[in-house]
Amino acid sequence: GLFSAPLEVLTAIVRNKSVGSYAMLPYLTMQANCALWLRYGLTLGDLTLLFPNCVGLLLSSVTLVTFACFSAKQKRRSVIQSILLNLSLLAGVILFGPSPLHIQGLLASTVSVLLFGAPLAELGTIIQNADSASMPITQIAAGALTAFWWTIYGAYTGNAFITVPNALGTVLSVAQLLIWRKYRKPSFA
Repeated sequence: GLFSAPLEVLTAIVRNKSVGSYAMLPYLTMQANCALWLRYGLTLGDLTLLFPNCVGLLLSSVTLVTFACFSAKQKRRSVIQSILLNLSLLAGVILFGPSPLHIQGLLASTVSVLLFGAPLAELGTIIQNADSASMPITQIAAGALTAFWWTIYGAYTGNAFITVPNALGTVLSVAQLLIWRKYRKPSFA
């Protein structure tokens, strides 16, 4: 699903020994998203939310460590600072944050929308260069499908905190697929 999609980016980074033009923001938001949904799922007692978010938390963390290892030396310090800031904020929210379920759901929902929109952070560069190569297409496509199925699950369970951000995520993901298609460079075999 969505959370296994970083494996393609991880492989490319390790193969090239560089993060290249990949943005770190999608993986920071994925880490935050998974941690918050994990807490919400535990509080709610919904086991369906636990496994995929445990996997996503692990894979996003491995991806972020990979970013730190393969970032250009002049950027490595800011990458590590961003990761530590993200982890500090997550620890604060998870350990000392609000316990009412509706506030946890609102936090998780907000970060989900940020996760789905994170690849759009590079939109200006993509349009300026007329090249969508930096967009994690596998992650975006997986995100569209995953968001669609979570929307259905949320509607089935009557949980607006699951339904609304995933419906928005479906729309954002489809928009990104269209942008990717418009600005992709044809590959010649």
